[in-house]
Amino acid sequence: MHFCMDWSDLRFVLAVRRAGTLTKAAGELGLSQSTVTRRLAALQRSLGARVLERRGPEYALTALGERLWPMLAEMEERAIALELAAQDLDARPAGTVRITTVDALAVRLLAPSLARFRAQFPEVTLEIDSSPWTLDLARREADLALRLGRPRQQALVARKVGRMGLTLYASARYLAQQGTPPRSGPLQGHEFLDDDEEQSWAPQVKWARAMTEGARVAARMQTWQGRMVAAEAGAGITLLPCFLGDTSRALRRIRPDEVVHHDLWLLVHRELRQVARVRVVQDFVAGLVAEHAAQLDGSALPWQHARSPRATSGPARRT
Repeated sequence: MHFCMDWSDLRFVLAVRRAGTLTKAAGELGLSQSTVTRRLAALQRSLGARVLERRGPEYALTALGERLWPMLAEMEERAIALELAAQDLDARPAGTVRITTVDALAVRLLAPSLARFRAQFPEVTLEIDSSPWTLDLARREADLALRLGRPRQQALVARKVGRMGLTLYASARYLAQQGTPPRSGPLQGHEFLDDDEEQSWAPQVKWARAMTEGARVAARMQTWQGRMVAAEAGAGITLLPCFLGDTSRALRRIRPDEVVHHDLWLLVHRELRQVARVRVVQDFVAGLVAEHAAQLDGSALPWQHARSPRATSGPARRT
């Protein structure tokens, strides 16, 4: 005989057998008596026989119920063990977490902190993706993302963790050879190290191109790290995050009063936000951003700018 049984109905047999009455069983389950009665009736229909029967004021197992009871008790024990194992896994940070972000944040923020993270969470392995392609968290291509700009996908939980400042830089060598650009206006006669055309939609790329109007495009490169190295070698002016450009002894802010800011967002899929291994990475990354807030937003001027009267003539204009 073929039948289709809802396995969750078996727990009602266990509850009624132990409690003795439908009312008490319903109270222990946190349900109404009518719900318990309905689920038991559904189980009886699927089995084609009764498992419980009324004997005076209480319910007792039928002959079929007596045969099934050891199996029901074992199923309950296994279910409890499974639930506890899942809770233990969720409570203990362990496993692999994949986080995607831009190359500069991966190399200059996350990588230097890996040893500290591993000391705190030795059972969590970080996979850090800094490829130029945007991974889709909704499709589980990554567990977390640290990005500029808030996404629109409803499946994601977005947490604003800080801001990143960007401005234009050139090397002392380049400035000595090509001259210091004006504080405002076009940059005729200067060389510009641009982003890849595929990133032309990005707000920071549009801002940089507007700020460097009139300059010749010397090269296009996908990564901030690559453009930074080229700028340090004297190849031209480029847009960089302040936490990159300010740490270079070769580079100078060419317009220190012009800094554009973008919010940094930490993104996670709704279904993963309470998983222990993902949660600890979220908190760790948010802590790193807060710890380095002044460097990230460009308000902590480095040694070379602090000693330059031109660079300290006024606070950075935040846009």
